Amino acid sequence: MEELLDKVEQLKSELDRNEHVVRIKELNKELKKDTELMGLIDEYRIHPSEELKMRIYSNPIFAEYKVEENEINFLILSIRSELKNIKGSKGCSR
Repeated sequence: MEELLDKVEQLKSELDRNEHVVRIKELNKELKKDTELMGLIDEYRIHPSEELKMRIYSNPIFAEYKVEENEINFLILSIRSELKNIKGSKGCSR
């Protein structure tokens, strides 16, 4: 069990330094500063439309954010797979 906890701590540390995690945090700050874009996103949440969606996705910061978001989703899948391997190799169960 201690080995698993050590690996989880190591993973958390690696995630903090991961280029995609670092970049998406930066982009998130930039997005929040863009009041026009945030207004479009808020409006889209209330009244979704294809026009609003296209305006949002045409924003270069938002587009880059979505790319990084996809990379992080792939990273999460990789982590889940690795954790499953660790769990399986030690015979842990719920």
